Amino acid sequence: MSINPFLTDWRNTSESDFFWIREQFYKNHTNLNKKVVFGHTPTVHLHESSDIWFDSKGDKIGIDGACAYGKQLNLLEITEEGLYIQHSAQKGEKYEL
Repeated sequence: MSINPFLTDWRNTSESDFFWIREQFYKNHTNLNKKVVFGHTPTVHLHESSDIWFDSKGDKIGIDGACAYGKQLNLLEITEEGLYIQHSAQKGEKYEL
């Protein structure tokens, strides 16, 4: 899900945009003071890898590893200290934390 970065208040994002806005969202700054963790856009479209994508602007993190398309399932663990630990599992792979 994504938000419309051109709105003053992201809560006014339309239901359609929550699901379908893509390039306008990930190519522009969100103007929020928090990071937006999002899916529904496979990261292979963002940086040619199924790994988690960290936007260079620092305001977005894409986690969709395209597992529905045979790639990987991603998990982003955010520690109390604010560290990011990435986990992933391939199709048929058993993964334990």
